[in-house]
Amino acid sequence: MVGVSEVRKERTVFLYSQGEMHDLDIRGRAFAINDQRQIVGALDPEERGRPRGLIWDNGKVRDLNTLLPNNRYRIETAFRINNNGQILCRGYGDGHLRALLLSPIR
Repeated sequence: MVGVSEVRKERTVFLYSQGEMHDLDIRGRAFAINDQRQIVGALDPEERGRPRGLIWDNGKVRDLNTLLPNNRYRIETAFRINNNGQILCRGYGDGHLRALLLSPIR
């Protein structure tokens, strides 16, 4: 299970595993986890800005926008991830808010 905790007056992502809550030291929110323990959510913006979609995998957090082959869309939030690594997210592109499905390239 994943979620959000208020720590030091900031929202941080946590992973609940084996009866314990583990703070992942990520400013943001987590919405889903798959069987490979990949976590998706949103990074809180610095100051006044927009959130950025995140993926946490094997202890590393990445901004989803840095993983896109082209920057046609700006991913703000990742809501779900399946066991194939496909991510359902929300982003802006062509001046409109869009629902997007990201699929990993293997």
